[in-house]
Amino acid sequence: MRGMVLAAGRGERMRPLSYRLAKPAIPVLNRPLVSYALRTLQRAGVRRAAVNLHHLPDTLEPVVRACTPKGMEVDLFREERLLGTAGGARNAATVLRGGPFFLTNGDFVLDVDPSETLAVHKRMGAVATMVLVPYEDQLGYSPVEVADDRVVRIAGRPESNALVGERHIFAGLHVVEPEILDRIPPGEEVDINREIYPALIAEGKTIAAHVVAGPWLEFGTPGEYLRRTLHLLSPEFRPFVEKLGFQVSGEGGDPVLVADGARISDNVTLHAGVVLGEGCSVGREVKLRRTVVWSGAILGYNTDVSDSIIGDGVILPPNSRFHHKTVLARAEDIPPEAGGERQGDLVFFRL
Repeated sequence: MRGMVLAAGRGERMRPLSYRLAKPAIPVLNRPLVSYALRTLQRAGVRRAAVNLHHLPDTLEPVVRACTPKGMEVDLFREERLLGTAGGARNAATVLRGGPFFLTNGDFVLDVDPSETLAVHKRMGAVATMVLVPYEDQLGYSPVEVADDRVVRIAGRPESNALVGERHIFAGLHVVEPEILDRIPPGEEVDINREIYPALIAEGKTIAAHVVAGPWLEFGTPGEYLRRTLHLLSPEFRPFVEKLGFQVSGEGGDPVLVADGARISDNVTLHAGVVLGEGCSVGREVKLRRTVVWSGAILGYNTDVSDSIIGDGVILPPNSRFHHKTVLARAEDIPPEAGGERQGDLVFFRL
């Protein structure tokens, strides 16, 4: 089985975090986001996969190499300019040809059995199958309309299709027949959902729908990143997180995930969901609530932080106090137009 992770996007909505890392390299529960996509491909039986790179590729390539599952071969495709979700797949056609393949976004966490998606695909005789989750208007995603287990419109396309279907949200995973690759002009930026699939639907081809209950969490902005990380720590998601191999400590509303090598001093208070990254150090009398701390950060004595993201390598002086902030170590990769409040070696952004 073949597969591909789409990981080349600029991640503009995830700024300022994506000034420093390619979005799929950003840690979620102390694992890079792309690792969840690779795990999904592994569950699908994928033995050879492609990953495309564009934005900050040097931050993503070693991460992909490090978290590629055992037994999977990965080919990396650096795009000098973005080719889109279809163009990226066409660029990796040498890896993907040979039968139906899985195509997955690299910026979400989804509980799905890919073998069920493949079974739906084969049963429907589809040229492509989209994994969908129930529609929620407040999320702001364009709807994928489904009737009789078939996708009939995506974001209102094709406009010629008068059939109205039940609305869903695309969850970021497809099964695709290799014949679709021949529909994609090489070297051009093309979107598979908004351009290729509507054209196929208009021709009467079957785009099948595999609707799953989830959970599905997409990480689009820093605020969503924090909220959805905290969701993963919540009791509701505990069975799913444990299935992924995490050990969450703490009782009830105070879950904590601590990476190997993190050091916690005496009289530290961790409330309402906290993630501590590898090698970080938490000083005495520190209070953290609803906060994610990345690797190597140092939190000085009597610091009090809530509803925040503390970037890798950040050094907070003693008695630091802030809430609803993203804090990064100051460096040249954060341009002046990014805004933020610069204080010594740190940059604070409103979260």
